Amino acid sequence: VFIYAGYSISNSFLFWQGKEKPSYRNKDLKRLVNLIALDTWIVLAVDLLMDPLMVESGNWRWDNPGIYFGVPLGNFAGWIIVVVCLSGAFRIFEYKFPREIKRSNPFVILLPVLCLSVLFILGTGMAMYKKLYLLIPVASLTIFPIILVNLCLFFRKNRP
Repeated sequence: VFIYAGYSISNSFLFWQGKEKPSYRNKDLKRLVNLIALDTWIVLAVDLLMDPLMVESGNWRWDNPGIYFGVPLGNFAGWIIVVVCLSGAFRIFEYKFPREIKRSNPFVILLPVLCLSVLFILGTGMAMYKKLYLLIPVASLTIFPIILVNLCLFFRKNRP
């Protein structure tokens, strides 16, 4: 779910700017790599917020707790590898067999960003409640810029 959300949010950046997805037709390998990196960043940002909250809430535990709020750094390395592989495979498939971003209702494209916004608000609220105050700047520096830039692009594109 998080990988698909990251993929959808990355695509929304293209949509708001009126840009095409990378494909063999436009030979935009730089954009392909950038999208895979953005997909990975979004998923990692969510994991950086969610994992400490889940550990603190007792929803899961690590046999060998790590230095990041009890989460081992290998967990994040694993997420990076998984997202790069899965997102990369899907985006390479799209590169070889391109399809345009559907020109649907802009609010449908915005929905994953709004969901990320809710996750950010609830997650930072839960961090305050659990007294994980250092988690708030982490989430603010990793998730909030994604939301802010996306919303700015949305409003710029959809001005009355």
